[in-house]
Amino acid sequence: MTTTFNRLNAAAFALILGMAGCETTTAPAPSNLAAPPVVYFQRLPIHGWQAVDWKGILHGSIGSDHVGIPYQSPDGSRLAWSSEGVWQVVDSNGKVLSQLDLSKSRSFTWADDSSGLCVLNAITDNPPNGGSYQLDFDPVTGGSRTIASVATSKGPNVAVCSPSAGRVVITTASGSKDALSMMRITFGMLSVMDFRTGTVRFDRRFPIEDPSNQVSAVIVSHDGALAAIATPMQTTVLSLTDGAVVYHTTGLTPTAFSWDSKQLAAETLGNRGEVLSLTTGEAVWRDAVTNRVAQGAVPDPAGSDLMLFETTGGLNDLLVVSPAGVERTIAKGVFPSQVAPCSNCSAF
Repeated sequence: MTTTFNRLNAAAFALILGMAGCETTTAPAPSNLAAPPVVYFQRLPIHGWQAVDWKGILHGSIGSDHVGIPYQSPDGSRLAWSSEGVWQVVDSNGKVLSQLDLSKSRSFTWADDSSGLCVLNAITDNPPNGGSYQLDFDPVTGGSRTIASVATSKGPNVAVCSPSAGRVVITTASGSKDALSMMRITFGMLSVMDFRTGTVRFDRRFPIEDPSNQVSAVIVSHDGALAAIATPMQTTVLSLTDGAVVYHTTGLTPTAFSWDSKQLAAETLGNRGEVLSLTTGEAVWRDAVTNRVAQGAVPDPAGSDLMLFETTGGLNDLLVVSPAGVERTIAKGVFPSQVAPCSNCSAF
C-alpha cells in the first residue's frame, strides 16, 4: 500500500544487505544537517544511511548497515533506530540523544516539529483486532508523558503527532486477503485528540452510511487539520475541525498532503503518480513514464513541494514535484528510510 512503501521494498532492502555482506563500514558523518531538510536512503557502495536535501545535494552518511530502517523526523534532523536491539534517538550527526522503550509499542510517529515521538503502548495483550492502549509523548531529551488512554476494535496507528498544532490523530485499520490473494485494507475510525489533554476533538467512524462503502485509505495533513479519505466511490478531503467537505474526486488514492495543504499527492487506478491542486481541483502533474509506479509520497517541511517514491520495480527513485508541476529526480535506485507516518501499518 502507498503508506508502507518500505514494506513493499523489503525484498530490495534484503538484496542490498546481501550485497553488503557482513561489513559494518560506516560512512563519514555529515558536518551539519541542521539547515536544510533531508531524506535518508541506503545505496551501495556507501554503507550506512545517506542524506539528500530537497535540491538533490548529498550531505554525507550516518549509522551503519546494522541499525535497521531509521524512522526519521520530517526534516531529518532526528532519527529513531534500533542499534543492536536498543532503540535510540539520534541527531543528524548520529549523536545519541536518548533511548526509547518501545517494548510495548504498537505504533509510533515523529512529531512534525521533530521534538519527540507519539507512541501507542499496549496495556492489554496485542490482539489483531485492537485492545487497550496508552498514548504517550516521548521527547527527544528522554522521559515520557501520557496523553490519553485509547480503546479500539481494530489495530491502531498514530497518523499525526503535532505539538505545534496541538493535535494527535489516531486511525485504526485491519487487513485481509481476497480471492485473488491481494491485501484488502479497511479503516475503522479516525480520531483527533488534543495533544496536551487527550480530549477527543473530532471522531469519525467508518464506513459512513452505506456498509459496503468501506474506507480503504486515509491520509492526514501534518498538522491534523485535513484528512483525505478514500472509498470505492470517491476520495473526499475533510476538515478535521468541523467535518466540512473541502474537496472530492474519483479514481485516485491519496498518498500525502503538501506541508501547506494546498497540494495532494495521489495514485491513479494504475498506481501512477499524480499531484492535484486543492485550490483549483486540477492535476498540476501526472507521471509521464509509462512503466513507473508510485509507492508513496512525503511533503517538504520547508516548502510546498512533494516527494514521490517512484519505481519501475525494486528500488525507488526520489522524484520531487513543485506546485507548478515541475519535476526533478534527486536520487535514483535507493532504499529510503521511513519518513511518512503510517496510518495503516496495523493492517499488515
